[in-house]
Amino acid sequence: GDALYSLGNYREASRSYETFLRAEPRSQNAPLARYNLAYALYKQKDYRNAAKQFRQALSGHPALAAELAADATTRRADCLYYVGAYSEALAAYSDAIARDGADADYATYRRAVLYGLSGDHRRKIEELSLLEKRWPNSRWLPKAMLEKALAYEETGKSDEAAESYRRRLEASQQVSTDELIRMAETMHKAGRWRDLLDVTSRIRAAGGSTPMNWPTSTCSRPMLPPPSGTGSTPKNCTRRPHAISHRSQAPRPLSRSEKDI
Repeated sequence: GDALYSLGNYREASRSYETFLRAEPRSQNAPLARYNLAYALYKQKDYRNAAKQFRQALSGHPALAAELAADATTRRADCLYYVGAYSEALAAYSDAIARDGADADYATYRRAVLYGLSGDHRRKIEELSLLEKRWPNSRWLPKAMLEKALAYEETGKSDEAAESYRRRLEASQQVSTDELIRMAETMHKAGRWRDLLDVTSRIRAAGGSTPMNWPTSTCSRPMLPPPSGTGSTPKNCTRRPHAISHRSQAPRPLSRSEKDI
């Protein structure tokens, strides 16, 4: 199963892991096999069954190593999100945060997004502020600041939204023209003229256009398109399968890499 997974043959890898689990359901490596099976299903976008296998891996004996358990909890939450089970996903992200694994910042970001989807913008802002404070160097910070700005816009707080957009630019220079235009709209509404000058210069440098009366005019704001891509999709993971030995042994730490949303 591991070799097939490494080759990207996730369907055959799934079958191999299932064969192992049928042959040795009480093996010391059964939880690890389920964990790998869950990832193979995840890569096939079979999120419902992947979530089931992640849950069984987490409840198996012997228990997964702490690092793997935290990762399985986060991936299970992603799967639940994909199938629209938002309440369960929220609980799973909370569990992942409590486990304080390597992706605790990501789980906090995802939980904040779910609060926003439910209309609880206050909780969303609180979560994103927590992420900024607890993980100031998180690679999810730019997306968190964007989501925070959008939440402030939803609650009519233009100045706070403008400040979050400014922090978004501080965290990362990789910003789309559509997002810059939205930032400019908010800066204009909040009267943040210095920040607006910076944003409009970025728009022009990117080849976009801005109304001739910005940043000094006080006329009505133009109609703008909604932002593209606010990070509402769970992250897509690339990882190597965790090697299974047919001898009884404790799982070793996982080696994997992650891509951004």
